[in-house]
Amino acid sequence: MSCTRPTKPSIIASVQDAVTWGNCVVPQLLGDENISLDTMITQEQAPLRIWFRGHGIKKNWELRPSIFRKPNSDVPANFKFNESSMCWHFKLLSHRYRDTHKTAFEWLTLMQHYGVPTRLLDWTDNLLIALYFAVEDAQFNSIAKKGELIALNARELNHWQEAEPIRPSTGHIQVPENLNVILRSELAFQPHLSAAFLQVAQSPIDGASHFGQHELLYALSDLAFILTEDDIKAVEQIFPDDNAFKQCLEKFLIRDDDEGRRVDKLLERISQVLPPWIKNRTHESAKEWIFRFLVSLRYPVAVFPYRNNGRLIAQSGMFTISGGKYLPVPDKRRAGSCQAPKPMDLEEIEKQTSNYLYPFRRVRLIERIPIKATAKKHILNQLLTLGIHGGNIYPEVDKQASYLKSIWMTASEP
Repeated sequence: MSCTRPTKPSIIASVQDAVTWGNCVVPQLLGDENISLDTMITQEQAPLRIWFRGHGIKKNWELRPSIFRKPNSDVPANFKFNESSMCWHFKLLSHRYRDTHKTAFEWLTLMQHYGVPTRLLDWTDNLLIALYFAVEDAQFNSIAKKGELIALNARELNHWQEAEPIRPSTGHIQVPENLNVILRSELAFQPHLSAAFLQVAQSPIDGASHFGQHELLYALSDLAFILTEDDIKAVEQIFPDDNAFKQCLEKFLIRDDDEGRRVDKLLERISQVLPPWIKNRTHESAKEWIFRFLVSLRYPVAVFPYRNNGRLIAQSGMFTISGGKYLPVPDKRRAGSCQAPKPMDLEEIEKQTSNYLYPFRRVRLIERIPIKATAKKHILNQLLTLGIHGGNIYPEVDKQASYLKSIWMTASEP
């Protein structure tokens, strides 16, 4: 079943348009014209492949978590939230949740639930729920704005984590116990990269412990202390081809005299605890592995969370969790401060086409389509007849008011 049956729409004006678009983009994202929304259920282990997200207004169209966005229009463009301070402050204010929320990822999901900015980005495996999010702003607004529907190949995103220390990524959806999720969650709470590595090294990690991942993370914690701004700039480049990758790798961890000897000792230490599938255990292979790992640490990861609250269940909720770290200016200027690479947005990842980073990539990560502003209320009514409305998507009692007001408006006598 290929995308030759209905024509792929250029804009969404109805629920049927959205379903038609979904049937067209699924084979494009999976690189197989014989797959559709129907066959994906049985052949491709949905909901573990294609996820969806709806944007209601244009200013929210960037695929960037709220913690990394500009806080408001009144502050300079370089202002962002202080992530670590906000996370710890929330934890202190929410002490009653300590018995039920043990890990950094669990705290991030709780923060996300209550609207606190985090490095999580919401997705759903239900196309119609994503469509609802893209049109819900028209419920009480007489003048709606154009929306957008986005599809993400979640497994393809996780193929970029091939530098994972525990085992080579097979492109599977991550779970909260996976190292990629744990490390990115700790990056939210810890002030520096070295502290995040150290915290994860001291934590239980899903995978075979005899591979020596704890020793590797301890070594990476020590290495993070000596990363310079030049090292981080090399990691933060876009690598459109292999030459660009090689040039930046050559500039990475270049030191003279005593500092050079310290780097050599760390590379020797790391080369001895590299993952077992890396056969060539030299300083150069250790250096390249570290470089690739730090590059991949900038990327978001697709994670299937424990659906431990009604809203996550009702919304078929999924997350991507961003990597990288924005350090406050005072921390970056402090002597001896540990550097960290900045996060990379989903749109930027598709520019990283060097074979050194991902030699097997065949398909796109993202497809997008606009939603007609004047069709939003019509789509809302169509979704209502299908049982998709605010009363179900936001199941908490305190969220039912908007739903009740939307359906019980009626003319009355003066």
